[in-house]
This record gives sequence, structure tokens and C-alpha cells, in this order.
Amino acid sequence: MRLKVIGLLICLLMAGGVVRAQTPTPEPCDPSRDTAYFVGIGNAWYNAGDLTRAIAAYSCALERDPTSAEALARRGYARSAQGDDAGALADLEEALALDPEYVDAYVHRGVLYVRQGIFALAQADFDAALRLDPPNVVALHNRAVAYAAEFRYALALADLDAALAIAPDDPELHAALGAVYLGLAAESYGQFRALAGDNIPVTGGAPQTLYLALERNALSGNFGEWLAFLRAVED
Repeated sequence: MRLKVIGLLICLLMAGGVVRAQTPTPEPCDPSRDTAYFVGIGNAWYNAGDLTRAIAAYSCALERDPTSAEALARRGYARSAQGDDAGALADLEEALALDPEYVDAYVHRGVLYVRQGIFALAQADFDAALRLDPPNVVALHNRAVAYAAEFRYALALADLDAALAIAPDDPELHAALGAVYLGLAAESYGQFRALAGDNIPVTGGAPQTLYLALERNALSGNFGEWLAFLRAVED
């Protein structure tokens, strides 16, 4: 049965939108299918971007087994993505009550708290996940985002560096790292303006223009833009 579900998921991911419409709907819940089947279908619908059907599938899984922490956690995450914070929190807390060491449930609840702007609770959940699973790249990534959202860039960089040491080819980690550096850049340019006043041009040109120039330079090997930052020795 698990092999059939895996095969279905692969077809969905490879074929895209055409196959999405052909995916069997879990409504009404097929009594011949088990919990694992409906969790797999829910994951497929979630990956296809159909949160409503994903939630329905996870609900079918829970009809089969109300104590499935996995189905609860995944439904909670889908509910959170759909904006149902109350339903999401209820599912995730029930999942953790059933399995206090379920790492994914802590990660999912942490994401929910970040979306709500409750960063202390988010960081506590990511901490809990990382105590249980120290090399968890997703927990490190999401905790870094929570830190960055509070302008705690040093902590964000530390988490992203740790995650990249584990998964150096993960593109999402590099995107998050770039965003943190952009946050640091905005902070530094703000400090420049506070110290230089409103009438002094920004060294090197406007930040957006400079960023594009540096991006081009990385491809061409040019370094001209850096020359504007050289300073003479002051008497």
C-alpha cells in the first residue's frame, strides 16, 4: 500500500497540474483505505497547493486513527497555511500531547507562531525540536528566520551557518542567508544616514543600484564599484 502511495506522489510531482485534476479525492473517505494512505494523499494535495483537499485527506486519516500524531501535525500545518490559526494550534497541541517528542509538530507550531509574530514562542518550539534532533535543517532554518524577524541577525547567521554545514546544497538556506545579509545591509545604511545626515550621498551609490552592480560584477570579475569605498589616511 505504501508503495502505491509513493508512486502516486511521484506522478503528481512529475506531471504537475494535469495530474492534479486526476488525483483521487478523499471525500467521502474510502473505508477500504488506511491512515497512511490518506496521509500520503494529503501530502500530495498539500504539495500541489490545494490546502482544502489536503485538510480533508488528513481528516480522513484521523477518522481511521484519531491518535495519529502525524495526521494531526500535518493537518495543523495545512490549516496554518490556510489561515485557520485556531484550528492549526488545536491540531498541533493535540499531536504533541499524543507524542511529546514529535519533532515535526514543534517545527510546525513554531512556524505558526512566526506567522502570528509571537517570536518567543516560535523560538521555544524550534529550540525543543533541536534538542530532540540537533541536525534538523528545517528547524535551524526557521529559527534563523524568527531571529531575523526580530533583527537578531547574529543569531540568525549562526543558525544558517550551522544548517549550511549540514546541507550546503540546500537553495532555501542560501536564499535565507542572503535575506539576512540584506537586513544587515539595511541596518548599516540606516546607521550611515543617521551619522552622515540627510544631505550626504551614500558612498558607492544607491543601495539598490550598487547591489545590481555587484551582482553583475560577480559574473564578470569586475571590481570597479569597490573602489568608491577606499579611504585615504587622514592627518
